[in-house]
Amino acid sequence: MGVEENVSTEIGSSHHPSKTSPCIQHEHLVIAHDMAIANRHASPFDPSPSPQPPPTLTKRDVRRNRIMERLQGMIDAFQSNQHQHYRAQLQALQVDMTLVLRADPYGEGPLEDGGEDIRGLVDGVIVGQQGVGDEAAHKDFLALAGKKYKEFVREANVAMEQRDAELVALHVSFRTQLLHLRSGYI
Repeated sequence: MGVEENVSTEIGSSHHPSKTSPCIQHEHLVIAHDMAIANRHASPFDPSPSPQPPPTLTKRDVRRNRIMERLQGMIDAFQSNQHQHYRAQLQALQVDMTLVLRADPYGEGPLEDGGEDIRGLVDGVIVGQQGVGDEAAHKDFLALAGKKYKEFVREANVAMEQRDAELVALHVSFRTQLLHLRSGYI
């Protein structure tokens, strides 16, 4: 019994011959014949093809893989502690807002804008506050806390310098005009 006859008997046994049309039976035979021909070349006794050796990676590929692994590690660490990172950023922004509200730009001198001065102000604000989470979230907090305040202080100090320079120029102009008027009338 050949493959075609075996397939036709399997197809014929699943469908009653009197209920299917000859056209449908012919289509089933053609499909079964095509499958038998396709599988004829693959024998279960054939040895499996030898596995291909893995392709050698170039230095560029190795470097790219290392970078991708580190990036994925950073992404995983961020996603696992995402809430803590956002909480740290929020607390840093709140510290900056507190420092801006406490600043007195109308005082006698310029506002302190040195890194150590601002870090001291930040530390003074966070005394007694709850921690910001794990080490990475704490690093986020330290990187952001005081950053906006520093920008505010620079802008305030520049504005005060400009104001003082304009006041000095106005005073000098007033004095020269006053001397000019006095010398003309005397």
